[in-house]
Amino acid sequence: MGFIIPNKFFQASYGRELRVLLSEQQAVWQVVDFGDAQVFEDATTYTCLLFLRKAPNPRLAYVAAGDWLKAQPDRPALLPDDLPETLLDSERLGERPWAFGSDIQTELLRKLEATGTSLGAAGAKIYQGIRTSANEIYVLESVSTGGQTWRLQSKVLGKQVELEPDLLRPFLRGEEIKRYKPSQPSRYVLVPYQIIEEKAELISPEQLHSEFPLTWNYLETNRETLEERERGRMKHEEWYGYVYPKNLERFSHSKLMTPDIAPSASFAFDPDGRYYFVSGYGITLDALQENPLYVLGLLNSKSLDLFFKCISTKLRGGFYRYFTQYIERLPIRRINFDDPADVARHDRMVALVEEMLRLQREKAAAEARLLDSRHDLARQIERLDAQIDALVYELYGLTEEEIAVVEGRS
Repeated sequence: MGFIIPNKFFQASYGRELRVLLSEQQAVWQVVDFGDAQVFEDATTYTCLLFLRKAPNPRLAYVAAGDWLKAQPDRPALLPDDLPETLLDSERLGERPWAFGSDIQTELLRKLEATGTSLGAAGAKIYQGIRTSANEIYVLESVSTGGQTWRLQSKVLGKQVELEPDLLRPFLRGEEIKRYKPSQPSRYVLVPYQIIEEKAELISPEQLHSEFPLTWNYLETNRETLEERERGRMKHEEWYGYVYPKNLERFSHSKLMTPDIAPSASFAFDPDGRYYFVSGYGITLDALQENPLYVLGLLNSKSLDLFFKCISTKLRGGFYRYFTQYIERLPIRRINFDDPADVARHDRMVALVEEMLRLQREKAAAEARLLDSRHDLARQIERLDAQIDALVYELYGLTEEEIAVVEGRS
């Protein structure tokens, strides 16, 4: 049997039962995968041809046709017969996300996984960005900050408003969460909550009216719109709160952040719990003895970036989905703090990442002023990236052949 189907079931959680069925029966005979290349003119789909046979197939043929299709000037009617195929053992397929790399790549992924402990098993907590269901009200553009009131631009009102700053938090969209360091935010999100004993509680109308009269007046002005969210779901006494106030207590803690869609690893550090964000994920590392900067260096390395791309879902344009189910599988090389050599590697990574953060800050300042130094800083960052990658190779014990795979030379 041959099917034209979406290839997302290779990695997505909803494809687990199908992966189990096909792998247990060794039914997969051939896969022609178009990746993120678009096959159909009128729909954005991620397509593969899946060929099955009733007899057990100890080996399967995998054809990566996406790059070939994207290279064609006109949409072809047929695939050529001579596209290279990779023969793989069917035993590689199971309930976990399918990866169709070469044997050396597969062994590399297994080695990374065996050397490290998955981020989830290490105790990291991963959570989504905030969901207000009314960003046009709660998220405001910065106009003038400083002093007892701040001036901001309200999208829903189409004018500037003045609000008390105590309930405003720097706000990032997913694309503003950059590698190692977030962009300088130009927006603030209104958070009408207070954290009491590690739990977010909605501030009462009485307290808002007495302590934050400008903010309360702004919310009152938008009351009808706020009440009508999700078909009138918020028509009650807490109409000014978020529809889904989940994880708010975590944002004020030290955390790593990542956008939910990115072309490559873009993990940033928020040491003071300053930022709130949407279209992304936060990662708290309180359960890990390792310094967060050590983990940050691992997550942004080429090695773990390759691992992630092999288990995640690829989207059009070469972007990947950074969902919890993929992030929590990233293998973290734990440190034996009783081993002086291991501690030295840990401290070396922390020092390198600290230097990376310093260079990133200097580069951002230089770019804002269009200084010539930004080019030299970019070269320094590139060299520092190479040092971090080399230390990761050492931590995971990669061979020269495996390093070549990571770096795309093999």
